[in-house]
Amino acid sequence: LTDKCKEQSIRIHELKMQVEELKTKNLQLEAELEIYRSEFGGATSNQESKEALLDDGDDEANDFVSSGNGVYASEPEVTLPSIHGQSNPLCCALDQNDTLLATGSADSTLKLTFWGKALAPGDDSASRAVDEAVSVPCGAPVICCSFAQDSQNNHLAAAGCMDGHVRVIYCGSEMKPAV
Repeated sequence: LTDKCKEQSIRIHELKMQVEELKTKNLQLEAELEIYRSEFGGATSNQESKEALLDDGDDEANDFVSSGNGVYASEPEVTLPSIHGQSNPLCCALDQNDTLLATGSADSTLKLTFWGKALAPGDDSASRAVDEAVSVPCGAPVICCSFAQDSQNNHLAAAGCMDGHVRVIYCGSEMKPAV
């Protein structure tokens, strides 16, 4: 019984030390947060921080988030159901013409989809758009993707993968949505 008491006493002491360490780390983080707030807008409370994000003031230097016309979407225009099956999509990008959507996933594929097909009349149009997507195997989970931004190379897509490789995919000038 005495040995158990000693073990528990030691464990309690260890836990108290961990609590003290966590309190110290918490104080450090709070101090860093106050420094951050003073550098970016001067907000001193959570409510003031939220208000600073929504501020429509004329001082652009202090705006953390700025908007165009102040109109934001309240619901998605289109949803592509399970585009990567059971795997989570990790990234997406639209091409220069906003017609071709690239999505990278934990399933190690890059999917190229003409997402506008999902807007076609019919209940299954989104499912058809997903079914017609081109799947490009990348060998590792795709964590970022992008399209070429100039008009001469707008048929190129790039996929950054977790294995450290970047794969460049030629989409082909003949790749156009089927009518």
